[in-house]
Amino acid sequence: MWVLISYPFNAAGDPAGRRVILLGHKQGSLVFQIQEKLSALTRYGKSKHSAKAGGEYKKYIYSYKTFKDYLDKCCRFAKFCKSNHNCKTIEACKPYANQYLQSLAGKESAWTIKAVASAIAKLYGISSKELDKTPSRHRADIKRSRGEAKQDKHFSEAKNAELVSFLKATGLRRSEAESLRGNQLRYHDKQYFIAVEGNQGKGGRERELPVIGNVALVVSLMEKAGDKRVLGDIHSACDVHHYRGVYACNLYKQYARPYKVCLLTPFYDKERGRLCLNSVYRCRTDKKGCWYDKQAMLTVSKALGHNRISVIASNYLYDL
Repeated sequence: MWVLISYPFNAAGDPAGRRVILLGHKQGSLVFQIQEKLSALTRYGKSKHSAKAGGEYKKYIYSYKTFKDYLDKCCRFAKFCKSNHNCKTIEACKPYANQYLQSLAGKESAWTIKAVASAIAKLYGISSKELDKTPSRHRADIKRSRGEAKQDKHFSEAKNAELVSFLKATGLRRSEAESLRGNQLRYHDKQYFIAVEGNQGKGGRERELPVIGNVALVVSLMEKAGDKRVLGDIHSACDVHHYRGVYACNLYKQYARPYKVCLLTPFYDKERGRLCLNSVYRCRTDKKGCWYDKQAMLTVSKALGHNRISVIASNYLYDL
């Protein structure tokens, strides 16, 4: 008779739910095998930035959220392999990776398929380039936080005016906003900032975000909170990413320079590793004819917790 037992699984202080083991099964279920493999790759609390110097950072997983996302995507892949090919081990699933990616075409977005490919590649310790080419991603196809969504009817901006103003003024991610404490407010250079510290930010990246918009509200709520949480849990229907976009646009407008100034100012592009003769970022395809100030884009990118201006152009400045 099979016996099921479950126990808390805790890797480096990060809860990963409960793990179920099927006693008597030689290698465990596919889900268990995947969880074991990915868990061995976790490096919670370690600096991904520092690991890049060693050149092996791509082998590991540095945040619990990434682990959870990869686990979910790999388990869906395993379910496909078990249903269609009766696979019982993750090695038996490997030959069907490309077939699974092809089955997602037309059903999932190019971003989702690319993320699935990354998860599978991480599971097998290979580069995603070794898998079949995934669909190209285009800015015009991005749907997240663009226009109204079904969940919007479950969240009233009027009833949550303070929360909305706070998020538009700070540009925090959902997890950052929920864990934010009042003592993270900073003031220097005649400007208020919010300090994202420790592992609070994505990938453990620490930064300071300029507070803009309703500064008085942000300062008031944070000073009132003291060393306690300012906002607490945020309603699941609240489109936090949309408010990050509003923050990004407003912050960009504060730092953007005239076209002629950008045209005469060099800019070092870290993404491409070269010095550009000017600071003009020219858009293509659906936004052909539009341009942005690269230096202002970099300022916004760092405030949001990114480090690439291309991310800002495609995901945040869509309303400009």
